[in-house]
Amino acid sequence: MDSLRINKKGIDSIRIILAIALVSLLAVSAFEVMNNGHEVKWTFTLGPSGHTGDYYSTQVANGTAYVYVFGSTQTVYALGPDGMTKWSIGVESYPVVSPNGTVYVQKKLAGGEGPSLCAYAPNGRLAWSYEVANGTFEQTTITPDGTVYTDHHLYPGGFTGYGFEFTALSSQGHLLWKQWSPYAPPYVVTDNGTILLANFDGNLTAYSPNGSVLWMKPLHQFFNSPVMDNGIIYTVDNLDAIDGEYADLCAIDLNGSLLWRYPGTAVNSNAGLIQCTSNPIIDSNGIIYFVRYNRTGANPYSSLFAINPNGTLRWEYRDSEIGTPAIHGDMVVFGSSSGLTELDLNGHVLWKVGGIFDVSYAHPAIGSDGTVYATIITGANLLNDPGVVAVGENPIVLEIGALFSLPIIATCLAILWKAKKGKD
Repeated sequence: MDSLRINKKGIDSIRIILAIALVSLLAVSAFEVMNNGHEVKWTFTLGPSGHTGDYYSTQVANGTAYVYVFGSTQTVYALGPDGMTKWSIGVESYPVVSPNGTVYVQKKLAGGEGPSLCAYAPNGRLAWSYEVANGTFEQTTITPDGTVYTDHHLYPGGFTGYGFEFTALSSQGHLLWKQWSPYAPPYVVTDNGTILLANFDGNLTAYSPNGSVLWMKPLHQFFNSPVMDNGIIYTVDNLDAIDGEYADLCAIDLNGSLLWRYPGTAVNSNAGLIQCTSNPIIDSNGIIYFVRYNRTGANPYSSLFAINPNGTLRWEYRDSEIGTPAIHGDMVVFGSSSGLTELDLNGHVLWKVGGIFDVSYAHPAIGSDGTVYATIITGANLLNDPGVVAVGENPIVLEIGALFSLPIIATCLAILWKAKKGKD
């Protein structure tokens, strides 16, 4: 029989099946497009039992997510791409993870007299440790050559008394040099290895990698948690006693002088109503991003600003609340009151996953494959059941939809074509 003969009722039924299959495939495709192919891949949490009020944060390197859990105890968990724990260690400070996956953290080792700054290899084994008599290690920075810079906070009874030692260690943990200060000096490390310390003596001091002073200049504009690009230091300023009260992004040159501030409008009534709520970050094009919270009106809101290197506004994205952003490639990601959000570098929304993210503590980390790791609230509030979620490209829904829908569509079309041919 060369053709398929089928009555009108059968043809109508096949057309209905074809329509359902087409609509289903279009719906699944639309879902994937709307979410830019992003879905929750896995969730990591210790659960509410015995862990009420824990704080979670994540850093990522070489496909491993390093989750720091702070609560009744402090622990770092190394998670594989599937969210399963590879290893964990008890720690005494916030960890810093280098691009190669080495974890730098404070820990008191067995048999030690004081705390140590420890470097743990990507497999979780101790690579080296630097022990001190007392105190804690504060801000820590790892340079591309493996040099470690850290503020060692001394307590009374230390050999120099109360204060801070800005400490430089080699990639093997050997002391290179240290500089004492009565306060923790904010610092940046330039591309050529020069270290700039903003000391409370009113000077911006440049040190070479070997610890020698290169130059010292009066610091006209104090900075904290700064970032640097093309010889310009960027920092947020929530209060300036000389010029009035501001909540601005500031650009400072290597002479310590203020180049510009954005938005640059003094708030003389109550500076607490407008606050910069994140430190600045910079993308590969030199665009600077920071978050500013404004509650001067009836409807408080947060703004994520993208600022050009000359201090002009590139774009602004608003939500009722926005957390600290992160940048990877051509995207910027942050937690917001409407969900975990990804924008392109022109400020356009690419996708959102909403409802479970803690804005204040989200601090997302982004893997090399674009997977986003962020703090979540799985209960009614942060005290119930916090954790970390991995959101990434997961086109499995589209693949399953195509696997089931396409054969049905092809079969229906073949039957209708043969039926039409039989009529002819």
